[in-house]
Amino acid sequence: MKTISDEKEFFSNLTDLLAAQLGALCEVALFDIRGNEASLAELRNGDVTGGRDGLIKTMMQDVTAWKTLSREQITNQICTMENGTILRCSAVMIRDEDGEVIGCLFFNQNISDLLSAERVIHNLNQYHGDPGTTFIANIRDVLISMIEEAQDEVHVPYEKMTKQDKLRFLKYLDERGAFLVTKAGDLICSLLAISKYTMYAYLDIVRSEGYQTGL
Repeated sequence: MKTISDEKEFFSNLTDLLAAQLGALCEVALFDIRGNEASLAELRNGDVTGGRDGLIKTMMQDVTAWKTLSREQITNQICTMENGTILRCSAVMIRDEDGEVIGCLFFNQNISDLLSAERVIHNLNQYHGDPGTTFIANIRDVLISMIEEAQDEVHVPYEKMTKQDKLRFLKYLDERGAFLVTKAGDLICSLLAISKYTMYAYLDIVRSEGYQTGL
């Protein structure tokens, strides 16, 4: 293959396929480059940038730049047209058997509406990277989380807790249903260094009508 026109049917089918796959908001343009001249070989969805008299005409004015690019392709380059349309542009060089550039395939996708939708969704979500509250599915992890919260509430290390501290600790857990979790009592007794008999006695106290935190 020495020129794009040598494989006209193939490239025509290719641009049809790409345009159908990428959708109506993506312009697909194939340029036939010979020497320092370029011609438009195939164009699909040309209304994205104004057709043959729009951006395509401007793109054809400097074919020498395409032929001297150090990269074989350019991807996801953002461009803004004079009318405010924002494009995401990519291009790939086409070479012959001798390595000479004989063509260039361009993709110009109008992403203006997508960016507007993105801004609307971002405004609705109000998410700025903060993960917020962590919801825990494992019941054991839920218990551990409640125990940590109770310890923060009392704000005294387990080994230094007085009886009143332990009562406050147990009341906090009891009000949140911690003792409904299987084996919760064993873990709590271990942390507080008390027996189950003592724990249940303390629970009777904090569940009584006359109990007030801090008494």
